[in-house]
Amino acid sequence: MASAPEKWDLEVDIVAVGSSSGGMTAAIYAHDAGLKAVVLEKANSIGGGCGVLIWIPVNHYMREAGIADSREAAIDYLRHTAV
Repeated sequence: MASAPEKWDLEVDIVAVGSSSGGMTAAIYAHDAGLKAVVLEKANSIGGGCGVLIWIPVNHYMREAGIADSREAAIDYLRHTAV
């Protein structure tokens, strides 16, 4: 794990403490609203204490791995799971 810097002068509008689903969602929402956001996580991986991973459909990692996905499939999934 990296040590803390002696001086840190990053200026942002929103600080999400932890990369749980709530922290990541807050940072993404802030970014989409035109704000500058940062997510601070102490663990070596994202997901926070709950161990939740963030679902990001139609991303370049899936494409590089040959996994088929589309915007339409993501919207269809959300329509069937969100209430």
